[in-house]
Amino acid sequence: MLDSIEQNGGSIPAPMRNQLTANTDQTSALSGGRLVTLNQVQPAGMQVQQFPNTVQQNVPGWTLFGVFFIAQLVASSILEEKKVGSFRRLLAAPMSRATMLLGKLLPYLILNLIQIALMFAVGVFLLPLTGLPRLELGRHPEGLILISVCASLAANGLGLLLAAIGKSAEQIGGLSSLLVVTLAAVGGVMVPRFVMPDFMQTISLISPHAWALDAYQDILVRGYGVAQILPACGALLLFAAAFFGIAVLKFKWD
Repeated sequence: MLDSIEQNGGSIPAPMRNQLTANTDQTSALSGGRLVTLNQVQPAGMQVQQFPNTVQQNVPGWTLFGVFFIAQLVASSILEEKKVGSFRRLLAAPMSRATMLLGKLLPYLILNLIQIALMFAVGVFLLPLTGLPRLELGRHPEGLILISVCASLAANGLGLLLAAIGKSAEQIGGLSSLLVVTLAAVGGVMVPRFVMPDFMQTISLISPHAWALDAYQDILVRGYGVAQILPACGALLLFAAAFFGIAVLKFKWD
């Protein structure tokens, strides 16, 4: 108890502390055990709200910011291929157009996953060297892989959508920057969602960043398992499917 008082900013003069300690030890010896035993219990299924520290907020947050910026690279690359006519030649191949577009996205999906792994490695190994807390990967790090794949699919789907609606490199550049920065800001990358007003927390769910960041923090901060992040991963896959579906409908092959 004395240690608890001092840890919370209290001060106990040395003579008084020694006297209290001596009295406590004597009474404890006479009673044959500790004077007070504190047992903490909570209802089954109760989840205590936990907030991320600086590293737990910024490493996954800015990782997602970079992940979604690949949308501009995807769109620009596809636009360039359309200009040189390679897509028209690919139409002769015995495969569906959707399969063809998915094949174009595969290298960027792998690139995204490498980028995510490097960013998390910085949080684990390099940030502690600067005096910041080490990024702990939680009790179920396999969940991080699932989130990363789902977020990367959503980002690549957004890139394909930009390629379908963009008519020039300049238009794609401006539109992708506007979308990515806006979605990141709304989704809690720049301002954590838990400090937003309730109505903004609801609005932020239109951003895939919000779902991905919450899922990452469920693993990193709250110690959740894969089962708890499945709804967020499902939402990210819905974003990916919506982006991809609209892109296929809007895509011009000439």
